[in-house]
Amino acid sequence: MKYLFLFLLVFFNKALKAQAWKDSLVDARKYYNQKQFGKAFEKYNNLLKIAPKDIDLSEEIAQAAYKAEQYKAAEEVYKNKLNQKNQKPKASSYHNMGNAQMKQEDYQGAVDSYKNALRINPTDEETRYNLSEAIRKLKKQQNQHKQDNKDENQGQDKDKNKKEDPKDGEKDKQESEKEDNGSESPSISDNSVDKILDNLSKQEAKTKQKNQEKKKGKGTTSTGKDW
Repeated sequence: MKYLFLFLLVFFNKALKAQAWKDSLVDARKYYNQKQFGKAFEKYNNLLKIAPKDIDLSEEIAQAAYKAEQYKAAEEVYKNKLNQKNQKPKASSYHNMGNAQMKQEDYQGAVDSYKNALRINPTDEETRYNLSEAIRKLKKQQNQHKQDNKDENQGQDKDKNKKEDPKDGEKDKQESEKEDNGSESPSISDNSVDKILDNLSKQEAKTKQKNQEKKKGKGTTSTGKDW
C-alpha cells in the first residue's frame, strides 16, 4: 500500500509538471500571436526550465526573441542550432543569425553568416540579397570609422596648438630685441664659436708638439699615443 501511494504521488507530480509546461507553452504562443513579443519571450525563457529535454522549442524562442528586439539572445539561439546534422535547417540558422547580427550592426558577422548560408544553399536569393546589403553597410561602417579617426587626430592636433601659449612667441621676440639693443649680454654668434674652437685646437696642437719634442730630446720611446 505504501509503495502504491509513492507511485501515485510520483505519477501525479509528473502529470502536474507536464500540464504546467503545456499551459506555459499555450500562454507563450498566445502572447506571440497577440504580438506581445516581450511577454512571449519571457514565457519561452521560463519554459526552458520545465520543458522535457526531447522537446525542441529553439525556433519559437529565437523568433520571439527577435520580435522582442532581443537580438543578441536570438543570435545565441540560432548559433546553438548550428549543431544540427540536417543541412537545410542549418542554412536557415545561418541566415537568421545574420539577420540578428544586422540588427546589432555587426555587419562583419552578418557577412560571414550569410556566406555560410549560401555555401549550404547557393540558390537562396533572399540570403544573397541580404549578403549584398551587409557588405554595403560594412563598407559604409568602415569608411565612417576611418573618418572618425581622422577627425579625432585633427582635433588632437588643434588642442595641441591651442595649448601653446601665444605669449611665448612675444616673449622670445622681446628677448631678441633686448639682445640687439645691448640691454642684456649679447649672445655669441655661430661664427665666433667656430673661431674660438679653432684657436683652442691650434693651441692644443702646439702644446702636444712641444711635449713630443721634449720627449725626443730626453731619448724616451714613443708609445704611439699623444697622452
